[in-house]
This record gives sequence, C-alpha cells and structure tokens, in this order.
Amino acid sequence: MTLERMEVTNWGRAVALFFSVLLGIGIIYSLKSVLLLIAMATLLSYVFRPLVNLFTSWGIPRLAAVLISYLIGILVMALLIFLIIPPLSKQFITFTAELPDYLNRLQKVYGNLLQRLNIGQQPFLSSSEMAARLASILSTLLQQALSGVLGIAGLIIIPILSFFMLLSGPAMWDAFVYILPDKRKDEIIDLAVATNNLLGNYITGQLLLIASIGFLTTVGLLIMDIPFALVLGLIAAMLEVIPSLGPIMAAVPAVLLGLSTKGWLFALGIAGFYMFVQAIENYVLAPTILGRSVGLDPLLIILAVMIGGHYAGILGALVAIPAAAVLKPIIIHYVRQYKERRTALTADGNKSCSTADSENSNAG
Repeated sequence: MTLERMEVTNWGRAVALFFSVLLGIGIIYSLKSVLLLIAMATLLSYVFRPLVNLFTSWGIPRLAAVLISYLIGILVMALLIFLIIPPLSKQFITFTAELPDYLNRLQKVYGNLLQRLNIGQQPFLSSSEMAARLASILSTLLQQALSGVLGIAGLIIIPILSFFMLLSGPAMWDAFVYILPDKRKDEIIDLAVATNNLLGNYITGQLLLIASIGFLTTVGLLIMDIPFALVLGLIAAMLEVIPSLGPIMAAVPAVLLGLSTKGWLFALGIAGFYMFVQAIENYVLAPTILGRSVGLDPLLIILAVMIGGHYAGILGALVAIPAAAVLKPIIIHYVRQYKERRTALTADGNKSCSTADSENSNAG
C-alpha cells in the first residue's frame, strides 16, 4: 500500500469514526434517562460486589449471597438512619431557624471590615434575602435529586436492576466472552477485566474516602466546639466526590460560621483544620485507599461533573465521575493501539517505497 493510499484510508476511517461518535452521542442523549438508571444500578451493584464475592468464596450459593448482602446493606442503612438522622435533622432545623441571626453577624463583620479598610459601604444582601436565596438553592438541589429517574420508580427500579446484575454477573460475563471475535478476544478480555477492577476499586475507595472525610471533619469540628458539626461533616462528605474544588466548597460554610460566632482568628483556625484534613486525604488516605492506578486529573473530573450535571442534573454529575474513570484507560488503550498501527503502516510504506526505488535504480 502506497503512502498516498494509506493516508486516504486513514482519512476515511477518521470521518467514519467521527460520524459514528456523533450517532452514538445522539443515541445516548435520547436514552439518557434509561442509561442513567442502568448506570446507577451498576454503581450500586459494585458497592455490594465485594460482599457477594466474599460469600460465594465461602461456598454460599450466589442467590443466597446476594440476598445476604442486600440484607446487610439494609441493616447498615437502618442503623445509620437510627443513629445519625435524628441529631442531623435536629441540627438542620436549628440551623435553618438561626440562619438569619448568623447572617446578621456576618453583615456586621462585613461592615466593620469596610470601615477598617476605609472603604465606603458596599451593597450587601439582607439576612432575609440571603436566607431566601439559600433556601431556594437547597430546594432546587433537593428537587433535582428526588425528581426524574430518582423518583419513586427509580428508587424501586435501581435496587431491582442491581440485584439481577449481581445475580446474573457470571452468566453475563460468559455471554460477553462468547460473542467476542476470536481474533481480538484475549485483548478485549484483558481490557474488560482491567476496567472492571478499576471501577470496583474506584467506587469502593471513594465510599471509604467519603466516610473517612465525613468522620474526621465531624469529630474535628465537635472538638473545636463548632455548632452544626454533623451538618458540616455531611457537607464535607458529600462534596468529597469533587476533588480539589469540593473540599474548598465544604470549608466555606464552616469558615463563615466560625467568623460569625468567634471572629477572624477562629475562622482562620477552621480554615487551617480543613487544610489539615485535606493534607491527610492527599498524602495518607487517598494513596492508601485508592492508590495511583485509579487517580484522575482534577480538571478531567471537573469537566466530567459539568457535562454530566448539564445533561442529567445531580445524578448525572455523580455518574460522570466513575464513567470518566472507566473511559480514560479505554481511550488511552485504543489511542496507543492506533498510534502503534499507524507507525507500523508508515514503516511498511517507507520500506515499500525504498524497495521500489532500489528496483528502479537497478533497472536503470
């Protein structure tokens, strides 16, 4: 194959790939609600998968292993609800009632700061306006989380789908292996196994990190005698899924609360505490729990969260993170494979051209 013909072939493949990607995006967008349900069920199945594998390794039948794992999950959720929800709801109600008072204190701190800096009075929202805006934001987020696919139907369908995914996992894998072309079966199986392990490690690791950060933050704030420590710890745990940006967002309400209650020095101490927790996460927890193999660039995760949130709300943003973790090694694998194939074709083309030139010179 000549170089010119090889370039034409590559361009044709590139155009076909471009339109195939566009078609795939269109199909995914049209089926986004169904695919989001499947994605949430898949994530839930990965949460229970270590327990199911443990029980089956003990010789317990798979159906019984899945049922026992679900029963343990229900008991853990009930225990958490029994232990955490009552004090958390109490703190949240108290926080909502006392929010205007805290905002008034912040307004006074803001005014004193402007006076010290010899700056004229700048517009500042009243406590009632800020409370109304915060309530509107929380209400919008709650409606997005509980509407759409995560309505009543979603809460029923997701666990059922996850149950059958866990139950039929080996059969689904055998069917997947059976339909693979023999020529590339080993390559695809290796990639699928690596991706499956990465996703499982990522989800398990993230859950452990979320629990660890929530626990550390809550305990630290309780020791520092910060009001609403449970609420702030929950916020820190929820925002843990967004690296780099999430801890900063979680620290803001705690710092403002410390500023409104005990002044600038205490607020700086709270900021230092959040930096300390972040350092523990970056240098101790994350390398130990996640390892380097499942790490993602912060920019990549932020972009994934923005795209997922734009197309499917809060749930889309959450699903986008493990989706990016899975797609990254797959894309890297096929890009590397494409480069290797292109390099080989180029070398073959140059060799053919050199042979032809040598034959022409000998004939001359």
